[in-house]
Amino acid sequence: MNFIVLDVEATCWENEKRSIQEIIEIGAVSISADTLEENWNTSIIIKPVYEPKLSEFCTELTSINQEMVDNGVSYKDAIKRLNEKLEYDDVFCSWGKFDDNIMRKNCQLHNVKYPFGNGHSNIKNVVSSVLGTKIKSVSKMCNFLGVKFQGRLHRGIDDALNMCEILRTVQKKHPILIDEILSARSFK
Repeated sequence: MNFIVLDVEATCWENEKRSIQEIIEIGAVSISADTLEENWNTSIIIKPVYEPKLSEFCTELTSINQEMVDNGVSYKDAIKRLNEKLEYDDVFCSWGKFDDNIMRKNCQLHNVKYPFGNGHSNIKNVVSSVLGTKIKSVSKMCNFLGVKFQGRLHRGIDDALNMCEILRTVQKKHPILIDEILSARSFK
């Protein structure tokens, strides 16, 4: 069994909420549920359909630019690529509920089967509970743990890789972490 630590970036606008937010990057890292060692990682850039032009705010926030998404794959192809890497018992993990919620919405929007049948674990809640803290962001949790944040904040693959480092750091001091991740799974 593996944990698929996933972070997505989506279309966004400054001071504005729109009815449709499309995923423009899936950053995913597979780590062994036993050792938390990395098996593989991937960043898949996706071309949005409903609002194909990225806002300046979105590009500044994520560093994902128009040329990147114009050359990206469809959401359906992104999920196909992800599915090719997944194993039947993989568990989806993310920092909060946003990633699970938007993955489900985008699957419905693009008529694609949701790829994670073994549930979703909100590792922000698990780590916060184990540590007895309420730190909300990946970068602040890295700072709290004395782990140097690698890469760029709000870039899916970088956030996912940093979440894995958080899990490894916490697991060293709190061996119950892996069991807590598994017991925290939700099945919508």
